[in-house]
Amino acid sequence: MTLVHVAQVRNIRSVTAHKDLLKSDLLTKNCPMIIRPWSERSFVHSGSVADVRVLISRVNGTSARLQDALTGIEERVIKVRTPSPDATKSLRPTLRWSPLDHAGHLLDVDDLHSRRIKEFLNEVEILSGADSSNSKTEDEHYNRQPLDPILQRFRVGRSIITNVLYGLPESAFEKRAIHPRMNESIRLFDYLELIAEHDDHHLAVIRELIWNPDYTH
Repeated sequence: MTLVHVAQVRNIRSVTAHKDLLKSDLLTKNCPMIIRPWSERSFVHSGSVADVRVLISRVNGTSARLQDALTGIEERVIKVRTPSPDATKSLRPTLRWSPLDHAGHLLDVDDLHSRRIKEFLNEVEILSGADSSNSKTEDEHYNRQPLDPILQRFRVGRSIITNVLYGLPESAFEKRAIHPRMNESIRLFDYLELIAEHDDHHLAVIRELIWNPDYTH
């Protein structure tokens, strides 16, 4: 039996093992979930710096999960922008981001993450502020761009960030600075948790937009 055949057999066994789960009466074809806006999220920073390697691994894994979420999906699905819920009330209705726009946003925000990590290490008192209007993402029109270069740029940039993090001593993650929007002092470790949660937020929205065309966010 070749390695390919072994892999196929393992895949069949894996699917068979989950058949009962797939028969659940709770499953529906489209079951949209409500995802709270990022600005409404709040966090309690109580994690242990001793777990920082696990956290860095989570941050590093976002590029693979982003690729998994978008690769193989029809171009028209990942690029479509839909009217916002209040579109009928406006002469110039705003369009909500496409899945590809969300991917581009993660790429854009990594510039801010890189800058802030440097600020933590340099012991700057207050971190750089974020652009709450997301003008860079809007101006880039990622929904008009091909997928692969966006994924590649994100993968390279994120790997640079995580390689730097992997090279830091544990004590570096205890360094503190004031987060401007939250207006509180947080550790570099806490900031990495925010990066991971922000990544997960946009990955969740991307999946909802792909699998539930009527999803509102």
